[in-house]
Amino acid sequence: MKRSYVQSESFENHFFQYIFARWDYRIVRTKLAHRIQSRFQAEIKNIFLERDEKTTIQQFNNSKEKIIFQFQRIGIWILTIAMFAGAITIVYFTNQFTFQV
Repeated sequence: MKRSYVQSESFENHFFQYIFARWDYRIVRTKLAHRIQSRFQAEIKNIFLERDEKTTIQQFNNSKEKIIFQFQRIGIWILTIAMFAGAITIVYFTNQFTFQV
């Protein structure tokens, strides 16, 4: 039977593997187990909050913010192209004046 090695790397797909692989089954003291359990809960809660924050950051409240964001992207793109073109022209003219007799 063929197995697909292409998998999504999201945390939800590996949730149980994450917990069971990191749990130390040799723990017999209940205080230690509760501390580790609370640490796992805090880690998982932070991971879910971080994932939710990433999705809410990409959403815009209204269309005006989206339009402003697009104009900023276009402006930065044009600025980058202009800087690249300026660097190329500086190199060209420097080489042209360097090799003059």
